Amino acid sequence: MTKLKIPYFLAAGFVLIVSMMLYTVRYASFLTFLLPIYLTEFLAFLVLDLATWDKFKKGSFIAFLMPCFWFLNQVLTWTVSNSTIPIWLIFVAQIGLIAVFLMGLVDTSETWTYAGGIVMLFFGVAKAAIDILVLGVASNTGIMMVLWGFAIALMSFGYVLRPVSKRVSDGIQLVGVLFAIISALAIQNGGLGVLVPPF
Repeated sequence: MTKLKIPYFLAAGFVLIVSMMLYTVRYASFLTFLLPIYLTEFLAFLVLDLATWDKFKKGSFIAFLMPCFWFLNQVLTWTVSNSTIPIWLIFVAQIGLIAVFLMGLVDTSETWTYAGGIVMLFFGVAKAAIDILVLGVASNTGIMMVLWGFAIALMSFGYVLRPVSKRVSDGIQLVGVLFAIISALAIQNGGLGVLVPPF
């Protein structure tokens, strides 16, 4: 597989960080709770993109683990909301995984990167479906949350389709990034801070 010309997931991760800085730094729980949640998602996007580069293809299994850690982070965010320790532990574990990834200490098949993309695809679809059921689409916040889930799903689906058609893959991923930009910057009442329960 050739190196991606446009780092789609990294672009979405960048707008996620911009949204975090614009909308959530004012919350009292920003440093203790919101920061590791956002960074966990950003790091999953970062590694999934880097794993497609020739230099980092050996770390494919790490690219599979990162979305799994992000998924675990989201489950803990919504179920164990009284404790920030598990959220920070996942973030610290991700930092360790990135170190292993960047040093090339793991040599695995490129197939694991595709498995990571499939995990992201299912997670994006699930996020969009849950947001439709929980938030609905009657408000701007609900629409933007659903759009964020679809953005993740589209970028992941485009990545999984890449070996079949690079042109179709790029088109789908570009639409996903545009959805991510719109969602992250146009959402009202706290930006993507509504991804987490209020504290």
